[in-house]
Amino acid sequence: SSAPTTTGDLHLQAGSPAIEAGTSMGAPATDLDGNPRPSICAFDIGAYEFQGTVLLPTASCQNATIEVDAMGQSTLDPLEVDNGSTADCGLQNMTVAPNTFDCSHIGTPQSVTLTVTDVNNNTATCSATVTVQDNTPPTAVCLNPTIGLDANGQASITTADVFDAANSSDNCGNPYPVFVTPNTFDCSNIGANTVTLQIIDLHGNTALCNATVTVVDNI
Repeated sequence: SSAPTTTGDLHLQAGSPAIEAGTSMGAPATDLDGNPRPSICAFDIGAYEFQGTVLLPTASCQNATIEVDAMGQSTLDPLEVDNGSTADCGLQNMTVAPNTFDCSHIGTPQSVTLTVTDVNNNTATCSATVTVQDNTPPTAVCLNPTIGLDANGQASITTADVFDAANSSDNCGNPYPVFVTPNTFDCSNIGANTVTLQIIDLHGNTALCNATVTVVDNI
């Protein structure tokens, strides 16, 4: 039999079983034409890498809704806006920018860009809309006032009498009082009375606290 030929065109042809059938063991960084190895996803068998079309990854996005935390901050994970991005050779990395948000972003849709990178460092991008919400209720702290009945045996309070503004708090600004109940008293209420104060934050979250109102008759 004749010896194997070492002449002619030894480049791989489309459909060759040698395409992506090799390993990296002992393989040089480039083929005899100087092309990087691997050229697509895996090493080819032979002296030349098949120069087929390298398909770019496909970035696929979906919109997302996130909440700020107790500190008024939120970090977006790329997976929250990814909608099944793919790559023929596999994805190695996924990032999203911007990815940090705070209370100032609430109420305005935020545009973000997802970038996916395949194992050959090819990239693709897509855009998504992120809605930032605040669903954390404020912290309500009450004062415990003492009030006196008037000449008619009547007394009343307002929210300012029981709202401890200095110690009440919220993750997105200062809360403010809505109502206190009960807020009127008479001689039958002399002594300690429990009242309930409701406060609300800038985004509609509410909280309650109880106060003790001591009614006295000094007249």
